Amino acid sequence: MKVATYTKSGSKATTETTLDAGVFEREVTPQLIKLSYSRTLANRRLGTAKTKTRGEIRGGGKKPHAQKGTGRARSGSSRNPLWRGGGTIFGPTGEQNHTIEMPKKAIRASLAQALTLKAQSKAVVVVESFEIKKGTVKEAQAILGAMKLTGSILILTESCDKLVQRATRNLSGVTATEPRFMTVNDILDSDTLVITKPALELTQAWLGGTK
Repeated sequence: MKVATYTKSGSKATTETTLDAGVFEREVTPQLIKLSYSRTLANRRLGTAKTKTRGEIRGGGKKPHAQKGTGRARSGSSRNPLWRGGGTIFGPTGEQNHTIEMPKKAIRASLAQALTLKAQSKAVVVVESFEIKKGTVKEAQAILGAMKLTGSILILTESCDKLVQRATRNLSGVTATEPRFMTVNDILDSDTLVITKPALELTQAWLGGTK
């Protein structure tokens, strides 16, 4: 599969780039991609939600009313879970672990399949390099503007240094990262994938050997 190629200034090159079929033309398994997508979301959860048990709520030391003679149910504390304002039974403790584990081969396969979907939708472009010399937003805007890209953009570069991060982090809908840090979520949530030639070689060498 061949895709459009741009120079480092953002102008369209005369030649196209051929994508590795072992990465960008894989058989897609929706269940695997969904699991990988859910895994990323789950692993981002902190699991800090917590409710108080009856022993952690202030007050309730005095018996609310007499044991007999009132016609009411027997109760020893107003912090009983059955009472309004009482404790919570079996609530979250603040130590929840939502992590989802996946084999490395499955993670790599899901990334290749997500790249395949992006290539099938004609949303992959290759740029010779994404050079940011001063770390200004204008530099990134000039390159992306010359390429006439709209919507959310994922930029894969071989070295996402501080200058690249500084130039792109304040651009709405633009995310820059390295191939080793990309996730299925980043790929699928973007409208266009912009990948530099060195990053493309790294990606194909990394994912090309998976089955």
